[in-house]
Amino acid sequence: TTTSTTSSTTTTSTTSTTTSTITTTVPPVVATVTMSEYAMAPTTVTIPAGGTVRWVNGGSQPHDATSGVDPTPDGAWASPQLAPGESWSRTFDAPGTYPYFCTLHPTLMPGTVVVEG
Repeated sequence: TTTSTTSSTTTTSTTSTTTSTITTTVPPVVATVTMSEYAMAPTTVTIPAGGTVRWVNGGSQPHDATSGVDPTPDGAWASPQLAPGESWSRTFDAPGTYPYFCTLHPTLMPGTVVVEG
């Protein structure tokens, strides 16, 4: 007489993964304008509504960016006077064409921001 016994073992393994997400909201810099002696480069930038323009003083003298048509500021916005190496950013929410210029070098440094909606 032969007796056979079969034994079976089942092992269950559970793996748990935890994912954590850190979200930082920073307005995207869509365009950068470099100020130098004596020009804005590029002269015209085109961005989508909600986009940001950053002006960087890449020159050796102070510069600014002031909304308006040379030589008359329109009061809509103005950067502080930027020393060499400093930058300033502005976000544009409404579509339109925004002329600006450097009040320190008005006839030499005009520029335009075009915001598309």
